Amino acid sequence: HGLGCRVCPRQVSPGGSSYNSGRRPVSYDQPLLLLSRPRRDSEAFLSEIREELGWAGPALIAPVLEIEAVDVQLPQLQEQNVILASPNAVPADGLAGANCFVVGQQTAAAVRDAQGEVLVVAETAHELCESLGEAPGNQRFIWLRGNVVTLDFNKELEGASHEVVGYTVYRQLELTLDPAAVAEIAAADLVVAPVFSNRSASLLSKAWPVGQTEPRLVAISTAAASGWLDYSGTPKIAASPNRAAMIEALSTLLIP
Repeated sequence: HGLGCRVCPRQVSPGGSSYNSGRRPVSYDQPLLLLSRPRRDSEAFLSEIREELGWAGPALIAPVLEIEAVDVQLPQLQEQNVILASPNAVPADGLAGANCFVVGQQTAAAVRDAQGEVLVVAETAHELCESLGEAPGNQRFIWLRGNVVTLDFNKELEGASHEVVGYTVYRQLELTLDPAAVAEIAAADLVVAPVFSNRSASLLSKAWPVGQTEPRLVAISTAAASGWLDYSGTPKIAASPNRAAMIEALSTLLIP
């Protein structure tokens, strides 16, 4: 199962397959921006890049993972302490009255939209863990998580005498690059690939066409970049682990 979608300047293609209007040949006098996060996230990030940088160069949305909700019975969350490290963890039924401890401004915004109360916003899971570890002990936290995590809050907070009860509310589905996406990549002189997690970098490296020159990685952190094992180049690391810093890092490669 592979997904790829060609995005022309100022235009987002229909989902499902690589896209080129056919009105003119694709030009790669600029780097090709490869967005491999889940489609919805990639489309939103591309819109931000276009708006903030005024950049209209070629972009390819080719997810190497997608998100699928898990049907799970959750306890009552009102007045509970809830940990969320991703917007994908926000339950469909909302978070009304929940006291939320979150990673990232995107997650914070999603929690507020779901009527949750955001008490702490950390830039990374490790930073959130440190913050919770400093809180008075013997507290109970409900951790809404995916099937793959970068940090296990259960283990990390044991020493602080907190109780953490985890619920897997979404799963990450691994995808491959379809032939049309591979052809787009092969046609580019330079591919610039932002990666936001160790897992996404690992999946992109796994899906990367054999024999194809590696992309120029732009990573949100050194931990994220390390997911691409045996990367021969030097990844560009964002100055801070957030979207604004990622866009700034990308601008140095996308705009001459």
